[in-house]
Amino acid sequence: MAMNRSAGLSPGVPWAGPLPGGGYQGLTPKLDAAVLAQARWLETHLGEDVEVRFNSDRRSGGAFLAVGEFSHDIGLGVALTTEGGLSYAVYASQCFLVRPELATEGGYAYPRFRTARGAREWVARNVRREEARV
Repeated sequence: MAMNRSAGLSPGVPWAGPLPGGGYQGLTPKLDAAVLAQARWLETHLGEDVEVRFNSDRRSGGAFLAVGEFSHDIGLGVALTTEGGLSYAVYASQCFLVRPELATEGGYAYPRFRTARGAREWVARNVRREEARV
């Protein structure tokens, strides 16, 4: 298993702006460490390679299992709040969910949490691990 930081994703068309996911590291050490902790949890509990990406403004990022073509089907996100704290989210494609009806936004589930533990527990309960291992 490996954990890699992304320098950005090609949008697949001619592009002059910042690359999606091209922030490389978090704006603050606290954010960077939180995303890396989520990445280690995914790697340990789902047993796959993980890609770490930050948005170009570096105020949010995520750890995504390196499954599928674009590595965006299962992930744990972290964002800076306006108060300087952190918020957490899960990104999960319907095809990896125990109950497909959990996907409420275009075939994905995007539940939000106040803690890293809340997001991790949601993944542990709702993501089919055997489907995540490709």
